[in-house]
Amino acid sequence: MSRNRNFSFLGLLFAACVFVIPNFFGAPRPPSPLVRFTDVAQKAGIDVQMINGPGTTKYAFESTGSGVALIDYDRDGYPDIFLVNGSRLEGFAPSSAPTNHLFHNNRDGTFSDVSFLS
Repeated sequence: MSRNRNFSFLGLLFAACVFVIPNFFGAPRPPSPLVRFTDVAQKAGIDVQMINGPGTTKYAFESTGSGVALIDYDRDGYPDIFLVNGSRLEGFAPSSAPTNHLFHNNRDGTFSDVSFLS
């Protein structure tokens, strides 16, 4: 009989070690990220709706989406932003078709859309 009690006690002790004690102390917290990204696009003056193909892609270039290039188009020593917009073959009137965008670096962390001036 004492042997059964010993096994019961050992079983309870094992269950406490495996299930209760780890939950009491909690799971270890993951380390803080080394880098934190914040969306500042609108604050910086970049407000663009990027277009790519519809959910049911029909054509190869519709599935590739858009792109970005950092260039110094005016050679002032500050990188400007050129956003290449995607498109789809169907669904846009010629006057509302997606356009590419060129943003001039204002040298203060903001950009101005100069797409229609270029």
